[in-house]
Amino acid sequence: MKLNPIKVSQLNKYIKKHLSNNSLLNNLYVEGEILNHKVSKNNITYFTLQENDSCINCICFFKEDTIKNGDKIIVSGNLNVYEQRGTYQINVKEITKIGIGNMLKDLELLKENLKNKGMFSKNKLIPKFPKKIGLVTSKNGAAIKDVLKTFDEVSANIEIFIYNAVVQGDIAKKNIIEGIKYFNEVEKTDIIMICRGGGSFEDLSVFNDTDIAQNIYNSIIPIVTGIGHESDKTLSDFTADLSCHTPTAAASVVIESYKNIQIEIDKMLLILKNKMNNEIDYIYNNLRGYNYAINNMMPLATINNFKYEVLNYANILKKFTNSNLNYNKYNLELYREKIRSYNYRKNLEKGYALVLDKDGNIINNINDVCENKLIDIIFNKLKIKAEIKKFEEVSDVK
Repeated sequence: MKLNPIKVSQLNKYIKKHLSNNSLLNNLYVEGEILNHKVSKNNITYFTLQENDSCINCICFFKEDTIKNGDKIIVSGNLNVYEQRGTYQINVKEITKIGIGNMLKDLELLKENLKNKGMFSKNKLIPKFPKKIGLVTSKNGAAIKDVLKTFDEVSANIEIFIYNAVVQGDIAKKNIIEGIKYFNEVEKTDIIMICRGGGSFEDLSVFNDTDIAQNIYNSIIPIVTGIGHESDKTLSDFTADLSCHTPTAAASVVIESYKNIQIEIDKMLLILKNKMNNEIDYIYNNLRGYNYAINNMMPLATINNFKYEVLNYANILKKFTNSNLNYNKYNLELYREKIRSYNYRKNLEKGYALVLDKDGNIINNINDVCENKLIDIIFNKLKIKAEIKKFEEVSDVK
């Protein structure tokens, strides 16, 4: 006999009704460890309760910020079915904290072990004016967009090298370690940044891997982490030379000195103008005093002589003052143009172009090219995809 199909909504309603009539599921006491704890803007608390390889989602219709990831708890409540998605979760009424879960215990043991080995002692200075910055992050993630946008806020001749790494999942560990080694051994940079946008506690778990922490600690080049977690630091953060809560914050710290240059130039210009104005006012007031004294004490002929002499000195002073002002203004303009010239986008506007390989790396010598290789040619407002058919090395390009 062929059965008539039912609608998805009917099935979900049936399941919800069936589970709602189960007395056990309406008076639950469930023990487990907290994962992915977060509180929404409207003060609803979400988390996952995990035990070994099993987990269940939980929701509290109240703000609960006294618990954290890794806590071992007992929740009381009832099982609730979300009909629209066909999922179920525990509607938590009460939470009892009973200790630290195995996951957090293991992490604390790892942290203590690394600390005892001295791996949390940061001793490499972060360069104030880095020329080459290496990014270990995903080219498809939100983190790289935030970082590059922050770098664009300053006019500085900074070279950015990106090592495309998966930052979540099975191959993330291998990619991140390879990225650290790449910038230490191949494309040596002034700073290495390891960045990853926000995610759940599980998503960020790769950054608690001891092998990654060891490679960060062993790095000859200073490492700055910008991992988008909210509160708990990972082992990677502890072993880094500098850790920030977000990729944007990490990028801001790295280029902070470049931002301060323009501020200092503006301050110096203001101080110089004020000093010059004060000096001119002082001399002008003295001249007025001398003029008054001459008019009251000296014969007319002598007065005229002094008058011409004063005018002559005034012209000399004016020329000297203007000369100093022009000299300082010229120097300030030179500094400003130097800063502007550091922005590679200005060179693109002049007609220059960037040639990149398919991975986004800059091609600047014959070792970076080969026949049939795909390249991108980037102009100011134009991007051309091309294939190398022939190339030759020349000593003087005209």
